[in-house]
Amino acid sequence: SLLRRDACVAAARPPLRDVLDALIALFCLGLPVPSAHLKAMAPLLGNDVATVEGGTIRATRALSPVGSSLVVATDFPPPFARTEGGNPVMYLGPDSAAMAEVVRQ
Repeated sequence: SLLRRDACVAAARPPLRDVLDALIALFCLGLPVPSAHLKAMAPLLGNDVATVEGGTIRATRALSPVGSSLVVATDFPPPFARTEGGNPVMYLGPDSAAMAEVVRQ
């Protein structure tokens, strides 16, 4: 089944059946996940894409797959954006994904 952000927020915690659910909740939906998933996610948590505070992992960037071998890190789209000041990176929209796919080839 698909994880939906509105349903996960309403439930106060996403239903995490496996690491894939946790990755989707964290990097696609922008929801915090319990640090119990930390060991499985450790290779992905470098590069300043997430923080661990207490018992919770929070994404600092949205990760969007483009094609089969490219992952683009951006800020979360509004209204979930977390960047304050600094240099925000626009979320990956359909036009940006298409451009990345063309450039990748």
